[in-house]
Amino acid sequence: MKSNKEPDRVRAIRQIKALLETAGRTEAEIDACAAKVQELLVKHHLSMSDVKDGEDNTIIRDTDFLTDECEWIKSLLNAVAKLYLCGYFTEVFPADWIRQHGLNVDSFRLVAGHHKHAYLRHNFIGREVDVVVAKAMAKYLSDAMQSLCRDEQVYWPRSEHAAFRVSFMNAITARVRSRLNEKRLGAVTDGIKGSNLPAVRSLYEQAQDAAREFLRQQGIIPTPTATSLANIEHQGGAASGWIAGGTIGLDGQIGGPAKGHRRIKSGRR
Repeated sequence: MKSNKEPDRVRAIRQIKALLETAGRTEAEIDACAAKVQELLVKHHLSMSDVKDGEDNTIIRDTDFLTDECEWIKSLLNAVAKLYLCGYFTEVFPADWIRQHGLNVDSFRLVAGHHKHAYLRHNFIGREVDVVVAKAMAKYLSDAMQSLCRDEQVYWPRSEHAAFRVSFMNAITARVRSRLNEKRLGAVTDGIKGSNLPAVRSLYEQAQDAAREFLRQQGIIPTPTATSLANIEHQGGAASGWIAGGTIGLDGQIGGPAKGHRRIKSGRR
């Protein structure tokens, strides 16, 4: 007797189409929809061309993420972009020009960052659904990491706060970035092991190739994104940051607030 059970791949495509048709109108609803769509795409090794055959699947460049200048945010966003199938690079703008045009009003203020001389504009390149998810995850992680830093610094003398913040943010970023890279490599390994589906590796390679081709056509030659996080001046901050980097959820948090962070046992006497 022939089974009427719908194949997983076909069911996933149907679910994605239904999600796209009922994405909602608020930013939170759109972010939640995009997160679920991205989860289904990666899990079933699909692309949007599989789901929306014949429809627009254009690569876009999103430049709406503006922050203070610092190293940790670039390192974090670069890892997030790669995990969610996007290209990424930053541009530096003079602080005076940003303030003159009122763009600093919508910028993200960062712990252990500064905006005296320059601001960073973060560029995500990819399919719209991937860019939406990458940006939402980037905002969630940066907010959660900074919240933990503010919670922890109160346990140290005020005179040490500046050094603590830099060391904490560099250490927590290094830990989170490592976990994001492990998550991406894990997805690739799981895909390669599958016998009836194409490897996930190809999705990541195609995404990076598409981003590079888009930039080439636009005549943009981005400078390599710095990933140096060696500035550790406060050992307590570094220890607390590394521990905290293992407590942040990397699944199911997109579009949600950074809540539930517990006190980190940093070992301070």
